[in-house]
Amino acid sequence: MKKFSLMLLTGMLLFPLLFSACNDDDGYSLDGFVIDIATVNPLPQANYDLTLDDGQKLWVAATAIPGYRPQKTTRAMVNYTLLSDTIGDYDHYVKVNYLEPILTKPIVEMTAANADSIGNDPLLIDAMWIGDGYLNISFKMRAGGTGKPHMVNLVQDTESTDLNTLEFRQNAFGDNYGNLANGIVCFNLEKLVAENEGADSFNFIVKVNTFDGEKSYELTYKNNGMSSDTSNIPTMTSVVVE
Repeated sequence: MKKFSLMLLTGMLLFPLLFSACNDDDGYSLDGFVIDIATVNPLPQANYDLTLDDGQKLWVAATAIPGYRPQKTTRAMVNYTLLSDTIGDYDHYVKVNYLEPILTKPIVEMTAANADSIGNDPLLIDAMWIGDGYLNISFKMRAGGTGKPHMVNLVQDTESTDLNTLEFRQNAFGDNYGNLANGIVCFNLEKLVAENEGADSFNFIVKVNTFDGEKSYELTYKNNGMSSDTSNIPTMTSVVVE
């Protein structure tokens, strides 16, 4: 059975506080660092670069984790140090100090055959935002410490005529008691973009079965899925989900 890494949030940090002696006026310090959610783009010869939620491109000129070799495009929480301003096609050259992959999945088509396995256990939504063409969701779920992996999906009901209404679903596999655990997951929106081909922007709805009943969240996809809001960045540890 294929397993993915689901990130648990341990707190919310304000983005400006993550800088240390690092700005254009003072130059770049090797003691400075930034923590961001980014897309990891594999390149030939085991290299990779990063795309931030606002579209900035970062070239990994140095790394403290030389053994990391991404095999496919994924999202990650990245701790990095700025080394330069714009060079060539990149907004900055950076040194990667630490990188933790985030569970990254496509939109799943829900049918009568797979609806039960997708599940619909309740969740609490902390935030939803779009960045670099992904829907990012931070949430809370009940986890009783049984060690059972949970499964989360962003689903599109194939029986519905409104393809811009999605559902964020969880299957807790019976492990839906105990303390609240924090999680984050990223969903590639390319399927939704293709279905809205030709639109400069479009709205879509994400329905969630919460602890207080069903809630709907309306979002707008625009600017090629780039976000200008990077104010709240979570720090995380990891558990395993399927």
